[in-house]
Amino acid sequence: MVSDIAYCDLSLDPAYRARSFLEFDRDKERSIEFHSFSKSYSMQGWRVGFASGNADVIARLVKLKSNMDFGVFMAIQRAALAVLTGPQDYTAQVSATYRERRDAFLAAIQPLGYPIEPPRATIYVWLPIPRRYSSSSDFTRDLVEKAGVLVSPGAGFGAAGEGYIRIALCDTTERMKLAAERMVKAGMSY
Repeated sequence: MVSDIAYCDLSLDPAYRARSFLEFDRDKERSIEFHSFSKSYSMQGWRVGFASGNADVIARLVKLKSNMDFGVFMAIQRAALAVLTGPQDYTAQVSATYRERRDAFLAAIQPLGYPIEPPRATIYVWLPIPRRYSSSSDFTRDLVEKAGVLVSPGAGFGAAGEGYIRIALCDTTERMKLAAERMVKAGMSY
């Protein structure tokens, strides 16, 4: 099993903790897990992370990577070490910010009737597209044209994403609320 657990530190529900596959495969016989610093520590684009799990798979990964690239710039490696060995309250602060944005957006679109369970650990909200649309791309186009709101069509994330749009919680709380209000004003109901 391979798991990408990049969002595990961004719990939007203080009572929720994302579980690692390695908790279930304690002997690391079947699993490998990838973690990125980009989400937990806001180091987007720095391309630093780590893998843990089955020793044989890790050894093969090291061999493969050593033939593909030449490592990460030393200053970035030092920054990554500093965040791992420093205070860990940063992720809780970032989680609180994303939670505030999520809650503001979801509260503002509530009149539109979308059936959605608030996400517990991510920086995105996935909304199902209204039944009257045949694709996430069509709905995305209408959102831009009618409401001035730009989102990602779910189809861009593979077949399982079709039928949804992805809203990034990466703007301010005020702008997240404004986007939702524009959707309401444009009548982009479910």
